[in-house]
Amino acid sequence: MAIFDLKQRQDLEKYMEDGKMAEELSPTKIEQLNKMPIVESIVTKSDDGKWVIHKTTITSIKSIKYYQKMLENA
Repeated sequence: MAIFDLKQRQDLEKYMEDGKMAEELSPTKIEQLNKMPIVESIVTKSDDGKWVIHKTTITSIKSIKYYQKMLENA
């Protein structure tokens, strides 16, 4: 599965608003891209300046029905 970061998702949404997306990507591909997880990456320096902190958050949104089916089949 490809990972789609927050900046790429924002760029895609902006691009879709321009009306150019329909000419270049199929509706199926647009749907696939919208279902990809959101990856946020933050790099900061510690308070004492000795460490670099790299925090990555992956957000995946699924319906309740998706998890109910997974639990039924487990």
